[in-house]
Amino acid sequence: MREKRVRQQAPQQASHLGKLPSCMAIAPSRNSAALGGDSRGRRRGKAKMEGDRRTTRRSFYQRMIFGATSLIAAALALPAVAYLFSPFRGEATGTWAEAGDVMELPLNEPTELLFHKKQADGWKTTVKRTTAWAVHNENEVTAFAPQCTHLGCGYHWDKKNKNFLCPCHASTFSIDGRVLSGPAPRPLDRLETRVEGTRLWLGDKKPSSGETQT
Repeated sequence: MREKRVRQQAPQQASHLGKLPSCMAIAPSRNSAALGGDSRGRRRGKAKMEGDRRTTRRSFYQRMIFGATSLIAAALALPAVAYLFSPFRGEATGTWAEAGDVMELPLNEPTELLFHKKQADGWKTTVKRTTAWAVHNENEVTAFAPQCTHLGCGYHWDKKNKNFLCPCHASTFSIDGRVLSGPAPRPLDRLETRVEGTRLWLGDKKPSSGETQT
């Protein structure tokens, strides 16, 4: 009886042993799938990190370009804004300019002076080369603007006739700027003058008024 029981149990054990390889075969496939999933996850994470790094670098460059462009635009716009909101916009303001030594001017004889004068127009300052006619008498120095009061032509001192002559339309002026003959409608414009020591300083133009005198 004992041998019979042993014989009956042996096939059952063999059947159990025969099933082991199939179970063991399943386990490796599950492990390999898990390993494959981990590797794919790592690759995805790495790709995401690289994408984030590229995005961060691109954003940094974009901010730098935007900042540089803003600075350039501000630098270009600042002078225009200052000009538009300046209280002196459109009004040229002159300054005093040194024109020479009074002691070098002959008495009662007009002398043409060449000097440089600064002129401010809003935020812009320029240096202008200009001339004036100066007459030195015993009491003062008178300076005349170099333009004829007719059409703004240049004139000169006519030593022979002792008067200022405009060659454009033959207007003549006396040594003190009065109109001797037309078509000039008024006397010569004068410049403000002051003397410091022996130095002559010329200022802004003072438009003249009056009619032609003969």
